[in-house]
Amino acid sequence: MLKVFLVEDEIVMREGIKNNIEWEKEGYQFAGEASDGELAFPMIKEIKPDILITDIKMPFMDGLELSRLVKKEIPNIKIIILSGYDEFEYAKEAIKIGVTDYLLKPMSGAKLLEAVNKVGETILAEREQQNFMETYEKERQESLIISKRNLFRDLVDGKLSVAELSEQGTKLGMNLVAECYAVILYQIRPDDGLSGQAADGYSEQTVSITGKIEAEFADRKDIQIYEQLGEVIAFLIMAQDETHMKEKEEACLGELKEITDSYGSVKYFGGVGSTVKRIREVKQSYQEANRAFSHRFLTEESRIFYAENDTGTVGMPMEEINLQGLDIGKLDRRVLQNFLRSGS
Repeated sequence: MLKVFLVEDEIVMREGIKNNIEWEKEGYQFAGEASDGELAFPMIKEIKPDILITDIKMPFMDGLELSRLVKKEIPNIKIIILSGYDEFEYAKEAIKIGVTDYLLKPMSGAKLLEAVNKVGETILAEREQQNFMETYEKERQESLIISKRNLFRDLVDGKLSVAELSEQGTKLGMNLVAECYAVILYQIRPDDGLSGQAADGYSEQTVSITGKIEAEFADRKDIQIYEQLGEVIAFLIMAQDETHMKEKEEACLGELKEITDSYGSVKYFGGVGSTVKRIREVKQSYQEANRAFSHRFLTEESRIFYAENDTGTVGMPMEEINLQGLDIGKLDRRVLQNFLRSGS
């Protein structure tokens, strides 16, 4: 139901408008009234009506000044000016401010209601258009995420030619040309005390962190972000040489750690592949990052694992982990149950 606010200094006129139109029956909520603009403005800021009906000549603050202030505060509000003066300058100023309609007094209740209904139809049409655009944008973003995910999958599968990858990247507005590349896989998990993994990878906190990370890296050209399944985020780092690559990897991981640590009780795990010099070799860097990333199942601490053993980890030295020598019987039963149930 659209909210209507009335500002009119003549009490007879104000009461007539308020009481002679059956607002609720007509589909409106009469949200408030005031005798001048100065009294009305703080009320309007609080109520945020959809339609403002205001007299143009009032003491303390007239209708044009009020309209100017209200438009700055609530840009989408529709304003109907009531005036006993058929003067061009008033009408011109009202148009400049963005007033929707300009009615001359005296007018009947039917005439005012006709103007209000016209404005109401405009508001509903604008909202419908806004909803359509929001839905379209949401679907476009979802489609873009899927397309980028597919592009990354094609990239790490190594099945497409350089020309085909470049063409797909161009369609998505992404430049894949660089001197060298590396892949980082990163995952955030709620900290529930289970060894290595949480019982459920989903939580409002992890969704919030993931959203912040995606927003932080969304417009980066040299560090491209690809949302993957299973709450895993993949980063394709592009640099001009290996020295710059190490700097960019450290900067990327530092930003990720800073964002994650700011949320408190969550764990993070990362896998970093080696630097490669050809786009077709990104597959190799991804496989190495994935193998390093798999070590997350064997530790309770937040860790970044590198494919290159001598590079170390963020915050602690790299430890050699022998997967073949792993004693399955010593693994936490809860971790095994969680893996069988959800694949985590």
